[in-house]
Amino acid sequence: PSSEAIELTAEWRAIRDYRDSWAQAPYPPILVTVDLVVECARRVLIVERGGHPGKGCLALPGGFLDQHERIFAAALRELREETGLALEPPAASEALIDVQVFDHPDRDARGRAVTHVHRFKLPCDTPPQVKGSDDTRVARWMTHAEIAQAEARFFSDHFHILDRMCNVLPY
Repeated sequence: PSSEAIELTAEWRAIRDYRDSWAQAPYPPILVTVDLVVECARRVLIVERGGHPGKGCLALPGGFLDQHERIFAAALRELREETGLALEPPAASEALIDVQVFDHPDRDARGRAVTHVHRFKLPCDTPPQVKGSDDTRVARWMTHAEIAQAEARFFSDHFHILDRMCNVLPY
C-alpha cells in the first residue's frame, strides 16, 4: 500500500480505538477540551499535530481538560506544553480578549467534544519564540493570509474557529 493509504488506515484505527475505549461506559462520554487562538504582531500561533487523529494537520494549540483542573488553567497548561509559550497570570488575564464555546455534536470524529476556545492578544511587536513539543511536531506563527491559503490542511473545525474568532478569510 501507498504511504497515504497507510496513514489513512492509522488514522481510522486511532479513532476506532479511541471510541472502543469508551464502549463499555454506561453513557457516551462528552469530552471537554480547550483550544487557544493566540495573536501577536498580526500573526496567529498554529501547531502541526504529531499524532493521530489528525497527524500532520494544522491546528490550534489545545487538548483535554484534566480531571481536577479548571478550564482556564487547562488552556494555559496546553499552550505551555505544546508550544513552550508560558502565559502566567495576571498577564494571561490581561491578554485574554474572548472565550467562546464550540459544541457542534459532530465536530470531532472521536466523539462528542465541547471545546472552550480562549483568544489572547499579546502586546508585542515581534512574536515570541515557540517550539512544538508534547503531541505537536511544529509550532509557528502564521499570518491570516497564510492561514486562509491552508484551509484544507486544518484539523476538524479549527479553521472554522479561526475564521469565526478572528476573520481569517478576506470578505
